[in-house]
Amino acid sequence: MKKHTTQKQSRSDRLFDADTKVGEAYDTVATLREEMEDELGYYQLANMPEGASKADAIQRCIDALEKVRKEMENLDLFCEVEFPSGF
Repeated sequence: MKKHTTQKQSRSDRLFDADTKVGEAYDTVATLREEMEDELGYYQLANMPEGASKADAIQRCIDALEKVRKEMENLDLFCEVEFPSGF
C-alpha cells in the first residue's frame, strides 16, 4: 500500500473533487446523448436509403450512452463516505 506523506488536500476535499468530476462526466455523457438524438432526427427526416443503417448505428450509440448515464447515477454515493478523524 502506498503511503502519502505530503498531501496538499484533505481526503474529504479530494473526495469532493472526485464527486465534481463524476458530475461533469455525467453532464458530458448526457450532452453527447442529446447530440446523437438530434443527429438521429436528421437521418430519420432525410429518408435516404443509406440513412436507415446510419440511423440504426446512431440509435445503438444513444442506447449505449443512456446505459452509461444510468450506471453513472449509481456513483452518487459520495455523501455516504465518512473518513475517521485522525487519518
